[in-house]
Amino acid sequence: MLACFVFPATVVLSLLPNGEKTALHTKGRFHSVGHFVIFGLLAYAAGRTTRSVQARIFLFAGVLLFGFGVELAEHLTYKAALEWTDVLIDFLGVLVGTLIAFLGASSEG
Repeated sequence: MLACFVFPATVVLSLLPNGEKTALHTKGRFHSVGHFVIFGLLAYAAGRTTRSVQARIFLFAGVLLFGFGVELAEHLTYKAALEWTDVLIDFLGVLVGTLIAFLGASSEG
């Protein structure tokens, strides 16, 4: 349920013009933290949809590709440099979110 909101919201917020991003505080000093939290939530939500390890690995890869796709879309839309730091932070968020989903599932039995 959470993913149904967060995935499209991530795309919309990412592709807003810079002036609107600044007004919504998605740019600035909390930019990296926002990336980490959003992609951690996405990976957690995806990882909790199944108990299958293979499916979780597939979903992990899917969320990683989604993160790269969003960064690529920003790059192509605004003709700006690809933000590799954002890609790395997205990866770290996905990794942590996936690990938390795995740990939560293993503690449930």
